[in-house]
Amino acid sequence: MKVKFFLLQILFLASIALYAQDETKPFKPSKGMKNLSSLKKKRIELKVGQKAYVQYKQHGSVGIYGEVSSSDEAVLKKVDTHTAFKNKQEPGMTGADESVVTVIFEAVGKGKSQVKISNMFRGQTEKEAEISVIVK
Repeated sequence: MKVKFFLLQILFLASIALYAQDETKPFKPSKGMKNLSSLKKKRIELKVGQKAYVQYKQHGSVGIYGEVSSSDEAVLKKVDTHTAFKNKQEPGMTGADESVVTVIFEAVGKGKSQVKISNMFRGQTEKEAEISVIVK
C-alpha cells in the first residue's frame, strides 16, 4: 500500500511540472456546461455534444487529491483537465501546490454512464459520489 501511495505521489508531482506553466486562472465554464460536482441529485440528462465538469481540491504535498472517471467513455468521454493553482508556480518551488482541478467531460453518444468522484487523502478514500448521466 505504501508503494502504491509513493507511486501516486510521484505521478502527481510529475503532473504538477506539466501544468505549472499554464494554469493559474480559475476555470470558467462555457455556456450550457453542467457542474456535476454541485448536483443535489445524483442523476442528470445531457444532450450529445453537451459538456459537463467535476471539480475537486488538490494539494499533493499534503496528500489531498481526487480521482474522477466515467464508466462508459463511448457515452461520456473525459476530454480535458484544467488545474488552477492557488499560488503562481515557480521552478524549484516546494509546497504551495494547492489547486482546484476541473475534469471536463463531453457527451459523445447516446446511453448511460456513471461518473465516479473520489476525494482522497494520503492514499485513502475519504468521500465518494456517483452520478448517473443519461445522454439523449
